[in-house]
Parts: sequence; structure tokens; C-alpha cells
Amino acid sequence: MLILSQYDISLQRLTLSDIELVRSWRNQDRIRNQMFHTDLISEKDQELWFNSINNPLNYYFLIVFKSRKIGLIHAKNIDLQLAYGEGGIFIGEVADENSWAATMASICLLSFVFEKLSLKSSIIKVKTNNLNAIKYNELLGYKELNADESCTVMSLDKKSFNRATSKLKSTLAKIAGTDGKMTLSGTPSDLNLPEINKLLK
Repeated sequence: MLILSQYDISLQRLTLSDIELVRSWRNQDRIRNQMFHTDLISEKDQELWFNSINNPLNYYFLIVFKSRKIGLIHAKNIDLQLAYGEGGIFIGEVADENSWAATMASICLLSFVFEKLSLKSSIIKVKTNNLNAIKYNELLGYKELNADESCTVMSLDKKSFNRATSKLKSTLAKIAGTDGKMTLSGTPSDLNLPEINKLLK
């Protein structure tokens, strides 16, 4: 299993054993209503979805905060030629919504995206009326690419990410009492890109 660690969180590659936990979070009204696909997800749908994303071009991670699984974050649909991927996150546990966990997880994943996957940009799509999500992503350095009444597309590159989060990274490192560096652990797998497996040997 691929694990990313930084600050007080670890991101653990999603496995089949945890997809029902993710489904229970995803079907909550407060999360489901912010998604573009708002239908309730069945067990069969969840398994089909997992089988479709469990590959080297999709990196879905459980967010583990202080030893508790609290949410999901991803870099998906990675295009190696254009060097970009699509990001997304949700916190499934209500008690952790207002903690630093989401910010720590986002910075950890984006460090992986830019430093280890060597992508040039991260794209996100959010509902245009989800102002909290738009403001949150602006904090990380994302800029609007285009928007209509239903969907806002935002983009982030490495330079903008580092510039926007420089002070925030220092603050999070102090809060966590760590050096703030992102680390990888795990074993090589057919589910990883070759570049990632080289780092795990």
C-alpha cells in the first residue's frame, strides 16, 4: 500500500476493504449535495467505481488524522502527456470538518502531485454555488479557469501552490511539531506509475 505522510496526517491508498466506509460518507446529504452526481450510491455501484479507479492513473487516499480514518482525497484521471490530474477531497467525519486535517491532507497530496508525479497542473471542478469550496481552493493557490451557473473549473501549478502556501506550511509544521516534509512509504505495485515505484525501492 502506498502511504503519504506529512504533519499530523497520513494518506493511505484506498483498498477494497474500505470502500463501504467511503460509501457511507459519500451518501451523507451534506457531502452528496455538493457533488455533481447526487444520487445515492449502491454497494454494486461502489464496487464498480472502485474497480474503475484502482489503477496507476488514479490515486485515491483515505485521510487518516491522528490514527482515525476521516475522509477521502484524490488525484485522478492523470494525463501523462499533458502532465495534469484532477483533484478532490471530502471530510466524512463531521467532528473533523473544522480541523486542520483537510488543509494538511490537501498540501500533502499536492506535494505528491507536483514533486513525485511531476505534474504541471492540478484541475478541480466544483459547483459554482459552493462558495466555501471555491474560497478553500483559492487559499491553496487555485485560480478560476472558467465558470458557468453550475460548474467552476480551477487550476493550480507548482509555482502558485508554493507561493500561496509558504506561510501556511510553516504554521502547520509548528502545529504538528514536525519538519513539515512529505514522505512516501510502501512497496512497489502494479497500481503505481513506474516513477513512484522507483521511489519505494
